[in-house]
Amino acid sequence: MRGTIEKYEVATRILSVSTANGTVRFTLALTARIRQGWHAIDASLLETLTGYRVDVRYSESGGKKTVESVHVNGKAKG
Repeated sequence: MRGTIEKYEVATRILSVSTANGTVRFTLALTARIRQGWHAIDASLLETLTGYRVDVRYSESGGKKTVESVHVNGKAKG
């Protein structure tokens, strides 16, 4: 799924991504791979990347979306 980081809550590990169809909330798995460009980054840095475009790979079970990987692409235009 592609979208823009709306916010990341470090304490709950909830990533909110704004998409063309509205905001989607994901739980970030402890094993999630997070990259910005070619570099692996710590999940806590997502909090500072509000407004950046992301590609999110996730699995869904029982209506709960769990992030497997996040790739931060760059600042959204506009």
